[in-house]
Amino acid sequence: MKYPKKIRQLFDSLLYFYYKLTGIYNQKTLIKSIRSEVAFEGRILAQRDFFAISKRNKTMAEGYVMVGRFQEYKYHYCIFNGTEVKPLYRRRQLGHKLVLARLRFCEKEGFDYVIVPVKATNLASQAMLRKSGFRFPAIKDWSKWMHAEVDYLKLDNYLMGVYEIKKPVR
Repeated sequence: MKYPKKIRQLFDSLLYFYYKLTGIYNQKTLIKSIRSEVAFEGRILAQRDFFAISKRNKTMAEGYVMVGRFQEYKYHYCIFNGTEVKPLYRRRQLGHKLVLARLRFCEKEGFDYVIVPVKATNLASQAMLRKSGFRFPAIKDWSKWMHAEVDYLKLDNYLMGVYEIKKPVR
């Protein structure tokens, strides 16, 4: 059931003040990651699952990092999939923390690019990704492998967030 926008805003505000008053808002979060894998055209590709865990050991948010399927060379790019913050834990910057943890992981692993498919109507995710350093190029500026990913996933009306990992100059 969809509620009118004003009621949702009121509920979000009340929930936010409840978190502030009870101290839930300031609780530290732990980001855990687990290795997993996904099958693609007979190949097994590495995937990493990330979870934001509360002090009470509850999963508050989750997201995945998957190796790109159409690599031009080894570790060329990876894909962020499924960033989801559970409704009770929203408005606590968990999505942003999860994105930053996954970016640090991708940097350590030596990837050149990170891409994120985002629905064109999902303005909150776009704003969060822009805050994290992603840019959203026009479709005509997408590379061949970006088009291949979108075609494979059969996505319509999606934007592609791109983050270029800066390599240290030696």
